[in-house]
Amino acid sequence: MKTMDDGQYTCEDGTCISIDHRCDLLAHCPDLTDEINCNTIKLSETYIWELPPPLPDGSLTPVSVFVNITSVRDVSLIDLSISFDMILVFTWRDPRLTFQHLRDNMDQNPVREGVGVWHPEVFIEDGDGSSVDVQVRGRQTFVRRVGPPNPDIPTRLNEGRQSINIQIYPRTVYTMLI
Repeated sequence: MKTMDDGQYTCEDGTCISIDHRCDLLAHCPDLTDEINCNTIKLSETYIWELPPPLPDGSLTPVSVFVNITSVRDVSLIDLSISFDMILVFTWRDPRLTFQHLRDNMDQNPVREGVGVWHPEVFIEDGDGSSVDVQVRGRQTFVRRVGPPNPDIPTRLNEGRQSINIQIYPRTVYTMLI
């Protein structure tokens, strides 16, 4: 095993690269090991994804919503209907989650498909309370880095293979883009 300088990551083949290249969605190690085990979320064994994040006072989890109507497709005065495209962005905090490998650019912090984390359920109604026809064209969840990582623990091992620098982040903002 080769020693590395501060701020460097050792690939499994012994190559050293900048720690900034670890888990940045681009392979820099010749053996591609800088992009292995790059999950952004660490779930505890007691995490229940069906339950919303708890608040100390027992109140509901606040969720911010940003709506961007990108195009109006059709307006019908006869049917009293409107058809449009929109992007919904929901933002909330979940203190039960711990994050790792977060980048400054939120687009580089996707939550992998199939990772069971809580997210708000969305129901869209018209002004009379009737349901509307919604076609979801895609959904992606990202984690927004809002602070520095916890101090590095150089003795932390990655499956016993090598010493790596995993940057662990405590609670942060979780954003879902629909």
